Formats: sequence, C-alpha cells, structure tokens
Amino acid sequence: MTLSALKDMFVVRAAPAPVTSLTLQSNGSQDALKAAWIPAVGRVESYQLSLSPSISSQQDLILPPNTTQWVFSGLTPGKDYQVLVKTKSGELTAETRTTGRTAPGWAAHLRLEALDERTLRLSWSAPAGDWDFYRVLLFNGSSVLMNRTVDRSLVEFNFTDGTLIPGRLYRAAVSVESGYLSSTADCHERLAPRSVQRLSVRHSTETSLSAVWSHPVGEWDNYTVLLKDGDVTVDTQTLSRGVQECSFNKLMPGHTYTITVTTNSGDRSSSAHVSGRTVPAQVTQLRVSNQGSTDALQVSWDGAAGEVDLYRVLLIHNSVVMKNESVPPNVTSYHFQGLRSGALYRTVLTTVHRGDLSRQTVADGRTVPAAVRDVTVSNNGRMDFLSVSWRAAEGDVDSYSVTLRDQERTIHTLTVSRLTTECVFKSLVSGRLYNISISTRSGEYEKHTVVQERTQPATALNPTATHMARDDRLKVYWRHAAGDFDYYHVSIKHNNIFQQNKTVPKTQNECVFSGLVPGRLYTVIVSTWSGKYESSVSTHGRTLPAGVQNLTLADSGTEDLLVTWVSAPGDVDHYEVQLLFNDMKVFPPITLNSSTNRYLLSSLTPGRLYKIVVSTFSGPNLSVQFIKGRTVPSKVKNILISNAGQSSSLRVNWTPGQGDVDHYAVSLSQTGGQAEERSIPKHVHEISFQGLLPGQQYMITVTSVCGSLINNSTATGRTVPSSVSALQVEDQRSTSSLLVSWQAGRGVYDGYQLQLLDERGSLVANSSQTAEASQQYFRQLTPGKKYRVVMQTTSGGISSKAVIAEGRTYPAIVNNLSVISNTTTSLSFRWDLPDGEFDGFDVFLYTGDESLQDQKTGMMNMQDCSFQNLQPGTQYKVVVLTRSGDQTNDTSIWARTVPAAVTFLCADNRRSSESLWLSWKQAGGEVSSYTLLIYNPDGTQQEEQSLGPESRSYTFQRLVAGRLYQAVVLTHSGDQTNMATTTGRTDPRPPISFSFGEINNTSLEITWSGPENTDYDDFDLQWSPRDHLSVFNPYHSPTSGNRILKGMYPGRQYNISLRTVSGAGTSNPTYSSPVHRSIRTSQWSTRHTCIRISLSVVPTGNSMGPLGPHVQTLRTHQMAIEMCVRCFHERIWIY
Repeated sequence: MTLSALKDMFVVRAAPAPVTSLTLQSNGSQDALKAAWIPAVGRVESYQLSLSPSISSQQDLILPPNTTQWVFSGLTPGKDYQVLVKTKSGELTAETRTTGRTAPGWAAHLRLEALDERTLRLSWSAPAGDWDFYRVLLFNGSSVLMNRTVDRSLVEFNFTDGTLIPGRLYRAAVSVESGYLSSTADCHERLAPRSVQRLSVRHSTETSLSAVWSHPVGEWDNYTVLLKDGDVTVDTQTLSRGVQECSFNKLMPGHTYTITVTTNSGDRSSSAHVSGRTVPAQVTQLRVSNQGSTDALQVSWDGAAGEVDLYRVLLIHNSVVMKNESVPPNVTSYHFQGLRSGALYRTVLTTVHRGDLSRQTVADGRTVPAAVRDVTVSNNGRMDFLSVSWRAAEGDVDSYSVTLRDQERTIHTLTVSRLTTECVFKSLVSGRLYNISISTRSGEYEKHTVVQERTQPATALNPTATHMARDDRLKVYWRHAAGDFDYYHVSIKHNNIFQQNKTVPKTQNECVFSGLVPGRLYTVIVSTWSGKYESSVSTHGRTLPAGVQNLTLADSGTEDLLVTWVSAPGDVDHYEVQLLFNDMKVFPPITLNSSTNRYLLSSLTPGRLYKIVVSTFSGPNLSVQFIKGRTVPSKVKNILISNAGQSSSLRVNWTPGQGDVDHYAVSLSQTGGQAEERSIPKHVHEISFQGLLPGQQYMITVTSVCGSLINNSTATGRTVPSSVSALQVEDQRSTSSLLVSWQAGRGVYDGYQLQLLDERGSLVANSSQTAEASQQYFRQLTPGKKYRVVMQTTSGGISSKAVIAEGRTYPAIVNNLSVISNTTTSLSFRWDLPDGEFDGFDVFLYTGDESLQDQKTGMMNMQDCSFQNLQPGTQYKVVVLTRSGDQTNDTSIWARTVPAAVTFLCADNRRSSESLWLSWKQAGGEVSSYTLLIYNPDGTQQEEQSLGPESRSYTFQRLVAGRLYQAVVLTHSGDQTNMATTTGRTDPRPPISFSFGEINNTSLEITWSGPENTDYDDFDLQWSPRDHLSVFNPYHSPTSGNRILKGMYPGRQYNISLRTVSGAGTSNPTYSSPVHRSIRTSQWSTRHTCIRISLSVVPTGNSMGPLGPHVQTLRTHQMAIEMCVRCFHERIWIY
C-alpha cells in the first residue's frame, strides 16, 4: 500500500485548544456583561457561547473564530451569570468557563427628611434585579458618621444617634450590595435648628422694647427678629449668629407687642416668641385747685398718649397715702372730698395699662384753712379786760391773727402761733362793746371769724337797807356807779329766791320794798346793767320778829314739865326758854332752834309750881310769852324680881322714890289673867309669891300713892323652866351631821338652847330651837369625830338645868381612790386621806364574783396598797374601809390586771412573696380579743385585723415582696392591752430577663433585670461545677443587674443560678426562687467557620407563681451573636 493511500485512510484531528484569559465583566452596567478572551491556539472553526442562566434571545451563540469578545444585554441587574466558551474544530470542542455579575440597581426615590431636631429618616424604593442587602451611610461633609448594613426587605432607616446636631446639613447614601458589586445613591437634608433659649424682654420704656436670649444648641446661620402688633409686622431685623439682643424704638406707649426670634439654618428655621409691653405714657399738665373749699381739692390733667386702661390718682399727706383712686381713661379730672382743712397735699398721677405703670406726675395743692370754732370772748367779770379763746381750727394752721376794734377803729392786733388758742386785751373802757376778728392762716390762704363782746360794767357804791321800825318793810339806797351803763336793777331775795325786784333809772339811787315777812333777813342786790352784762353789789336787811302763839302746858311728870306753842309768824332765828320759881331763875336760859314748838323741862322737884317764859329771837330783836305748871309725885325705883333658881316662886323688892308718898300697892298677874293685889305700908319694900307655874312670865306693878296723884312702876319676872327628857344623839350613817332628839318638860317654855362640843369641850356649834321642835340636825361636822350635846330649855331668856348626851359622826371614805400601776400579776392602789378623824384602814380585794381574794390592814397614815400574784387580764374590786371608833365607811373601785402578752410570736413567709403567716401561743389569764397590726419599714401601718380570743394565727396578704415588716399582736382584756412584736420578711421575686453577654474561654458576662414591686438589696449568684471563680460587679452597686464571672475553664459547661436577696447583711435574709441557665465557655478549634448562636431565655416554673399573669406574658428574649473568625496560628475561637 502506497503512502498516499495510507494518508487517505487515516485522517486524525487533534482537539482544538481552549480560549484563554476568559473574563465576564459588567463594567458598571446593570443589564449587560461583556465576555472577552484570547483566541485559542491552533485551528478553530468557530466559537460557541452560552450564558446561564440563559437568556432566550442570546442562547448558544456561534461566533466566527476571529471574535475575541461578546456583550450580553438585557440582563437582570445584580445577578450572577456563568459564560461557557466552546472552541469548535470539526466535531471536537474545548471549553472554558468563567462567572460575572451585573451591577446592582440603584435605590430609587431616595429621600432624607428630618423628623425632629435630633432624628433623620432615610427612605427609598427597592431597585430592580437582584441584591443581597443595603448599606446605609451618613456623612458630615466627608466624614462618615454612620455605616450600617440593612436587610434587603427594609426601605427606610432612622438616624437617631444622639450626636446629630440641630441645624447641620447631612448627606445620606444607600449602597445596594450584590456580591462584590454595589450601586450607591445619595441625598442631602438639614436638621431644623433649635429655637433660642430664655427669650425675655430685658427692658421697656414708653417708646422702646429690648429683648435678650441665649444661643440655641447646634448650628445656625443668623437670626431674624420680627416685632408684631397682632398680625401686623411692625419691624424686621436680620442679625448675625453671634448677636443675643435686639431693640425696637419709636413704639406706641402702653402697647403690647410680640417679638419673634427665628433661628435660620439653610432653608430650615425655628422660632421663639415673647410678648412685651411698652411703659404707659406719663400724663402732663397736672393741676391742683381748692376752689375756695376747706375740705376738697380739684385735680385735672391732660390725657396721656398711647394706650391707657385707667389713671391711678394718689393723694398724699405727710408721706401717708390718704386716697387711692382709679379713673377711667376718658376722664381727666377728679374731685377729692373730706380732706383736712389747710393741709398741704401732694397729688401723684400714674398711667396704668394692663398692670404696667407709667412714670409719676406730681403736683401740690392746699385746702383753704378752716375757721376757728367755739370762739369765746369773756371779760372775766372785769371792767377793763377781755379774754378771747377759741377751739383750734380743724386741719392744718400756720398761725392766728386777732384784731380788736371799737366800732371802725382798730385798737389792737395780735398774731399768735398755731398752738395758741387764746389772747387777752387790757386797759379797756368798762361796759363798752368791742368787735373781735380771728383769722386762720395756712400758707397763702386765710379764713375769718368775727364776734362782739363788751367789758363788765362798774357796780353801785355803798348800798344800805333799813327796816324803818316796821316788821314788813325795807328801804334801799346807794351811790351812783362809774363808767358806761344803761340802768339799775334792784332785787330782794331770801334763801336765793327772789321776792321782789325793781328797775331804777340810772339817774335815781333809792327804792322801798313792802309786804315782807316779819323777822326775815333779806339780801338786797343792786345791779348795774350794760348790754347783757351786769355788775352787782349786795347788802342785808331784816324785818322785826313776832312772838310765839298759844303757849300751853301740855304734860307734867314727877321731874319734868312739857311746854308747847305755835311758832311765831315770819322768820325766827331761835327761841329761849326760862324756868322761874318765885320769879327766881331755876336754870340758865335754854336756846332752841326756830323749828321747835315744844320743850320738856326736866330735873324738877315733884309737886312744885313753876313759871315758864318763852322768848322769840330774830336777829337782835325778841318777843316774850309765859305760863305756869306743877310736877307729880315720883315712882318707886329698882324693882328686883328673883326666882332663886326655883320653878314655882318669885320674890319682889324695890327702892322708894323722891318726894312724899302715903303707901304702896303691889299687884301680880299673868298676861291676860286675873291680877292679885296687895297693899304695903310705905316703910316695907319687899314681898314674895308662891305656887307659880314653871317657866311662866308674871307682871308685877308697884304703885306710889300720894293724895289724888299716883305713879306706877312695873316689872316682869319668870320662873325657871323644866329640863327636857329622853335626850339622844344619832349619826344617821352621815359623815357630816348628827341628829339630836328629845321630849319636852312640864310648864311653859319658848324654846331650847343646844351646844355642840368636841371631846376637849370646845364649842363647835350653838343652836336655838322653838318650843315645837323635838329634834335638831348639826351639819358640816367633821367625819368620824366624837361630839357632846349640852341642851337647856329656855323661857323668856331663863334656861333650865343642862342635859348632856354624846354621839359620833360616820367616818368619811378615802378620796381619789385610784389605780397607780398594774402589771400582769399585780395591782397597786393609792388614795388621799379622808376628811375628818379616823383610826385606820382595812383594804379588801375581791374577784369578779365578789369572792375575797386578799385583805390588808393599815394605820391612819396608810395611803397605798399593793396586791401580788394575781391572774393576768382579770378584773378585781378593791374596797377601802375607813375606821373611826366603832364606826366604819367604805368605798370601792374596779381594776384589771394587764393581760399577758402572747408568747412564741413568729412571722413566717412560707416561701411566699406577698404574705406573712403569724402564729403565737395563747396568752395566760383572761383575754377578750387580739388586734394584729403590721407596719412598713417607714413606720406607716399596712394593715390592722381584730381576732377573737380563740385565734392562734393569721395570714397577712397582698404584701410587698422582699419587704421587712414589723408585726404587733395586742392582747386585749377589758380596757387593758399588752403587746408582743416580731419582724418578718416576705420572699423577693426572682430576677427577670436573665441573659449572657460577652463570653470567652475564661470569663462570662451575665445581665438581668431586677424584679418589679420588690424590696431587694442584692443578688445571689451560684454556679456548678463549684470552681473557684471570682465575681466582678462592674457598677459597684449590689442592686445592679450585671456581673462578670472570671477564672472559668475553657470549653466547660456551667449551670448558673440567680436569686434575688432581701435583707442582705442581716441575720435573716430571704431569697427568691432561683433562675437557672446553662452556658459553655469557648474552646480552641482549627476549623475556619462562623457560627450563629441563639439563646432563648424563658422563666422557670417556680418564677411563674409570684408574678402571675405578668410573667405569663413575658416575651422570649433572643440574643443573636455573630462571631467573626479570628485566625491566629491557624486556630480560631468558636462561640
């Protein structure tokens, strides 16, 4: 076979070479990829391109062999594609593959807006195509403030970093990430600046306002300040950013404006407002006038410019505001009334608008001074003198001016100070009429008062009155008076009662009065009259007296004669009586006053004839009358009647009287009874009467007989009355009285005399009783004292023999018996000593059923007593008995021992966080009830509960977890109580949100939240295995919810338990139920990996109880920890 034949038989094609340096790139395109390569070496017929995921329009492209690139379009943005390039040569192919990704799409509708001055919101719409996530960036200029990865499902993000500054311009960008490619879009926004701080009106005048403020926090460009009147802008000012005040001028007085300060930053701004008001304008042309008034001022002014609500008008006197008036704005005057006369006032006028006051306008004014009052001009009875006085004028006065005029001629002018209210004028003409003018001066004003007065006229000289030897007439004459006068007036009076008067012309100087009373002394007054004044001079004259009339001997006695008469007509100074025997004076003359119309002549001789002369005197004159009379014989003297202590006989004796007597007649009789009469010779002077009635009074008459004239002497006598019988004294169980009773004796008696004596015989009481009485009470006596009663029957002042009896008052009970102390087993009593006398005390103690418990006896100084070994809480009765002689008296009081306190009092929470169980052992003795109290740590009462005596326990509910309570159990018995206390603490609730923080191979951070509604002091952290670990508290507070465990073993699993502690550091802390968690520390690993760990923390079953429904709704806490792989010597930590 030939060589050519062999060639035709064996055709062997070598496989084509693949293309090299194949790349698939987007070159920033979101919908196209460019495939490029270096052509294959050798023979190539064509290239076949395929893109997966495939695109229907460009599936399995066949390209010529000289092609080195191809662009795929219409792709999905952000999607990962694979390109396959096949080199074809005949039936043989060679493949080269590579991948590429289109650029992700842009975030659309990107918008950055400021929610508030510290928050920016970035929002966008999702891009077309595929992407993995978003990256959100915040820029301050070129500085990146925040770079966060955001899940692809979100379309907005809030920048709430506290470092954002109000008023600053920020740029935000959203980068759409797809693999290693990204597309970024950005936008700008500015935070609104803050408004200025402490904006206020610093100063205001009538036409200007000034505002100040403090710079806001953040950034701003400048300020715009507006001044508005309502909605109208009055002025606008733009200020640089460093300015902090602004002033506005040429404003309306008293007007309210609004100042708005706007902080500008770019196109954003914030405003602050303040209201200010200009000061009201001051009034002008203030005028004050008195208009001639003494008590009023008229104030007027020109109205103030600007806005005015009212005018305030002050009226000030001596720096004291007297009036404070408000006047409407349309009124420009005011009238003040009721002011002080002559006073200088200051008027202060102020404009008021909405409470603001203008500057004050001041003007002074003075009222017209008042005229003087009660002007008195007196001549003081002098003929050349006038005294002027007045009451000071009301109000203020500078001085007074007094002028004296005689008709139109000025005599004197005096100026006196305002403190002087009188002056005098001398050397005047008697009886002359003068004009007096008094002017009041105050400042430039005066007020005049004019009065008239005249001097006293002169008196007549040497007036004389004579009776002209007549008993009914007087003549008066005198010398003429000097000076000016009008006439004479002559009057006659007696005892200041005018009898007659006559007017005599000034040319005459005598007159006669007739028809007067005999013997009367008259006063004659001669008056000189000038106007209303008179000057008088007087003298006396007397008419002759008359004699007495009807002189009579009215009665006669043994030693006296009675003379009577009718008083002489007219006036009598006195009478004189003389007694004559044979025309010889027996006694010196006796002077009697003029009202006497009788006289008794005594110390005369019985039976003698006398002559009686009566003379009437009036002044130096007298008249005489006389009469005769005889005395009668005298009586016997010294009648003495004696009963000699006898009850049935009387003896009578007497002394004879002066003069002669023939014999005596003696008679004895009872009152209203038959008289027994006996005749006795004149030399016998005594007699006895027998068989008389006891206690009876008798009348005895001894008659002196001398011819036909007799004279009797009478006396009375009484026999001794008989004594009482059956006298006895009873105490009637009284502490202060005794009853005395008796039976009457025989005969006549008119009463009883009782004396109450003490044991020493001293008189205590003295009593008299009528004859009808048969008993007597002696009251207000000393309790317990022994008394003696002495009793006598009386009849007409005669007492019988004494009868004696004895008795003792009932002793008094002790005073102020009281319980001074009581314990559970003892009672102590005290009392004040009783009134009166006593010997001692017996004290008895009885139980409630009146059984005698104990008794004690003491002397009279005993004032207290104690009883021991008693039953707790039991009521007792103590009786204190007072002894005095054989008499006793008692008083009592009920008392109760203090009940015993409960024992073995215990407060147990029984592992409960909201209740405490109290239990105790019953108190000894009697108990009526228990009161249970529970108190918070601050001393406030939490709850109170009353229980019966049979109770032994009680549970307090609805308490605060972990709180230490004080429990008090009060034992009651009657009104007595006793107390037992204890403390108890509820269990705290367990902590919540127990989770783990940073974990490595040797340490662990644990965090939790404290329980709600719980008092707690610390937390108890336990772990197992019980390695020797150290606990670090980063906040150094036992109640903080963070601890770090150090010294742990790598890769070891630990069981962690956490309890809340209440009462940490005390002897009885309480613990909550534990919360358990398990955790394993990190270990060494050579694997390169990244692990996501999710820890779900839920409360344990024991922690569900105290929290109730709150724990049931406790959300599951989930913590996702993304750990980055750290390579060190080909090792990593796995968490």
